[in-house]
Amino acid sequence: SNSGLRHAREIAGRFRSLGVPSVWGGGYTNAYYDVILNNGCADYVSMGDGELSLTRLADALENGKDLSGVSGLVYKKDGVTVKNSILSMPASELPKLDLTLVDPKKYCQPFFCTKKMVHLYLSKGCPFNCTFCNRELIGDARYRMRRLDDVVEEIKYLVNVCGCDGIYFYDELWCPDKKSAFAFCDRIEREKLLFE
Repeated sequence: SNSGLRHAREIAGRFRSLGVPSVWGGGYTNAYYDVILNNGCADYVSMGDGELSLTRLADALENGKDLSGVSGLVYKKDGVTVKNSILSMPASELPKLDLTLVDPKKYCQPFFCTKKMVHLYLSKGCPFNCTFCNRELIGDARYRMRRLDDVVEEIKYLVNVCGCDGIYFYDELWCPDKKSAFAFCDRIEREKLLFE
């Protein structure tokens, strides 16, 4: 949305004034990376799986390395937009979230019928190939599901330790078939995890 873009630009500007570069990612950014970079909204755009690009970008910036080796990175060099190749993670390597690095309570918000909802993802991509979808702009659009054990452990932490009463799954397509949906719901029921 326009307001979301305006807020993101303001936040990036605040960090930039402190000497901290800004990196944007996501569907909109992947589709309009030239607009984002040409208008000074961000210093870098991460395409595809940001987990790969961000760690490599941090290493390159910290150690003065050439940015051409950072997969999934788009940036300006001498006024020209450079778009590196996109590398995606296999499903087996989609990381478990280390929620102890942040305070999830700060990210909880009232949403729908909950008081403390957080965002989480179970999968990336989509198994379908609809002609109207922008998934090709994002990078690797293949459907890749995270390990169910990792997701359940994260939900346990969010519900039992942080007191979250809602989880918003931010997947492009949550559980694309009945088998996946039932496996997830059966596991949540077995673990007695209560959330909206």
